[in-house]
Amino acid sequence: MPDAGGILPLLPADAGPDLDAGPDAGPDAGLDAGLVASASDAGAPKVKEPLNQAGGPAQLAGKDPNVQILIAGDRIRSHALGEGFGKILRSIPEWKGFFQDTSIDPIKDLDHMLLAGPRFKGDSSNVVAVMDYNRPDKDIRAAVEGIVTRANGTWIKDAPVPAAKAKADKAERIFALVPEKNLLVILPAKEEAQLKKLKAMKAFSKSSPVAIVISMVTPSRPFKGILPVPETFKWLRMGVTPTGEGATVSLEAADASPEEARRHAQDLTAQVELLRGQLRFENPLPFGPKTIEAFDKIEFVADGNLVRAELKLSMRQLKAIMKFAEQSFQERAQQQQGAPPKK
Repeated sequence: MPDAGGILPLLPADAGPDLDAGPDAGPDAGLDAGLVASASDAGAPKVKEPLNQAGGPAQLAGKDPNVQILIAGDRIRSHALGEGFGKILRSIPEWKGFFQDTSIDPIKDLDHMLLAGPRFKGDSSNVVAVMDYNRPDKDIRAAVEGIVTRANGTWIKDAPVPAAKAKADKAERIFALVPEKNLLVILPAKEEAQLKKLKAMKAFSKSSPVAIVISMVTPSRPFKGILPVPETFKWLRMGVTPTGEGATVSLEAADASPEEARRHAQDLTAQVELLRGQLRFENPLPFGPKTIEAFDKIEFVADGNLVRAELKLSMRQLKAIMKFAEQSFQERAQQQQGAPPKK
């Protein structure tokens, strides 16, 4: 299944520390879906936690959901680059480990995908994944059958819903189908007791304009060596909203105090500007300069103990980032297979 770095190339692949999410994991319960833009919310989170936005499937998230990702395929597929984003997700080695040799497309065929767990890289055995699909049930059943066959798995007898145990991405998992709700649920092997909840579980909430939401606790660890994210940041969230011109990315982090937030907002503005000057991508268009800036200048601002930033990506920048991401995943897949990367 996709890792945190697999969703957007600007995120590190090892997002997901082995820490307890604790009381700071969900301070925005009860806020409206997606981004809350009211000026009266100064000092309150505007980027909603994925579990609070997902609806019914959030109840399946296990202990310590330190990393959470919600992808609204029904929003992304209508974007001009939606098909390309689906291609990127299919190129992620973890996705191939689950759905290789199937025709399942994560954007065309899945309206929502929720991922949550203590960590994604290294040990993803406790990650929970819930997807609602728009393909015929027989197609999804065939995909699960393929996983079970490749891994020499078995279907669980007398389960409350069709469910099988099989190994995928180096861990034993349960693959459960709820045809009447168009749901495919992937659980840790030890969570068989959760199967009885699935028929009564409410559906995903209606998608907000925000197509991708990512949340992680103690973000300084996964960003180490990439960007000096302050160790005092309790959590970091990112929301991606598709637009006709490209996409808007909203970043938000909770700091230890308003004073720390003000200081770190200034520091991050300077540090990211330095990085921006060094990071350029190949121009995906047949005209113009050979390389382009990955993103425009970003200003981080403090609002109470929160640090926020917003950047707008043009269609050209988005295409360049997606091309870079696809190449990176292809190289990683080749390295895992022991083949030298293509020049």
